[in-house]
Amino acid sequence: MNVEDLERLLEWGRANAARPPAPGADLRLAMLSPVPPASTGIANFAETFFRSGDWRLDLYAPGDLTTRAHHAGPPEPCLLPLRGFGGLVPLETYDAVLLQVGNSSHHAETLGTWVRKAPDRGPRRIIHLHEAQLVRLWAPWCKGNPWQLSRLYNSYYPDRSFGVMNLFMPQDEHSRVPRGIRPLIDLARPDLIVVNSAFCADLVRRDLEGWDQAAPPIHQLFHPVPGGLAPEALEIRQSGRRIGHFGTLGDGKDVQATLGALRKLQERCPTTLVLAGFNVGRYARRHGLDQLPWVEVHDSPPTEVLLGLMASVDAGIQLRHPTQGESSGVVNQMLGLGKPMVVTRSGSFAELGDAVIAVPPGAGADAVAEAAEHALAAPPTDAIRAYAADHDTTAFQRALLHLLDTTRRAR
Repeated sequence: MNVEDLERLLEWGRANAARPPAPGADLRLAMLSPVPPASTGIANFAETFFRSGDWRLDLYAPGDLTTRAHHAGPPEPCLLPLRGFGGLVPLETYDAVLLQVGNSSHHAETLGTWVRKAPDRGPRRIIHLHEAQLVRLWAPWCKGNPWQLSRLYNSYYPDRSFGVMNLFMPQDEHSRVPRGIRPLIDLARPDLIVVNSAFCADLVRRDLEGWDQAAPPIHQLFHPVPGGLAPEALEIRQSGRRIGHFGTLGDGKDVQATLGALRKLQERCPTTLVLAGFNVGRYARRHGLDQLPWVEVHDSPPTEVLLGLMASVDAGIQLRHPTQGESSGVVNQMLGLGKPMVVTRSGSFAELGDAVIAVPPGAGADAVAEAAEHALAAPPTDAIRAYAADHDTTAFQRALLHLLDTTRRAR
């Protein structure tokens, strides 16, 4: 970014930062996070679930934001350029500063800004950690150099034995391979770590076992179920049942079990498998899925189209094992639309209770097909509604407010 573009971006940010908060916004929070169109679900999380009339949120994001609309304050986040963090608004103005962290390169720039500029004193420093695996954050942090990555991990995990390639392999909950939480705590110096599930909290604690440095408290919240979703109305030409898989495809998603289950469902009744998510078109072409007459592929659809596709299906399948403590935005979106879901009984999914139909890790096509038939014939509608009501955006923000109030009184 040249000097003129940078000054234009900062001037845009100064105008946004000067707008007054909405009445009743008693707290002022800063958050560092990527925002759409960054291809990470965490980008949507930050903009969607932190909109509240109880606080003003200054959302610092990387990239050129000048095409985005100005926001006047709650419930919309006040969008500010990441380069303006620490300069556009005095950091002591904030009640808390939050850093969204996930396992991707999208978070390297925000983490770097946090490390350089987050205050040691004043507002509480809170990390919202979305999964207990960070190797794909640390790899770009180390400029893609495997030797630097190995030195980083060896310096923080002298008590563990591992090879650099082991860091990128799927790990179950009993693995002793480092997850990269220790360097995050050391560099970011958080007062508190927030996670979305008890499973993720447990994985974080396991990664910290044997470390000689004091770790901050870990507090469990949850991934909210979005309400008020407005799917785009789509014209559906196919007859028969529709089963959806939403989100990326790849390792850990047990795609073969899903395909096998759909073949068995096809034998009983015409059934279409809807695949929609980031880069699913490339995966489908590589594996020949786009040639199957009962598979419908939608590559990287915009949010409103994705919601329309979700609304068009009768049920969803989301198999994932092993997991790294991540929650699933697409599963919660499906629950928000009242759709029955077949998921793996592992990781954070196991905490969804009766709101989903669960199969054991490694379940084959027969078991997944039977679970899908059950979801179609007897969807757990009441359980879905109850879970969504207890875990909606309002409940999430109420829990966050309570957490902020508790930690403020504890300081």
